[in-house]
Amino acid sequence: MSTSTHDSDRADKLMTHDYDGIREYDNPTPGWWYAIFLG
Repeated sequence: MSTSTHDSDRADKLMTHDYDGIREYDNPTPGWWYAIFLG
């Protein structure tokens, strides 16, 4: 089992900034999150 393809996909989605050593992924907000606050 190779995880090299998964690791490269994750590296592409990392945002360029970090706060206190914490880096975050550039993922879209889930639809259920919008439903809670708009519904």
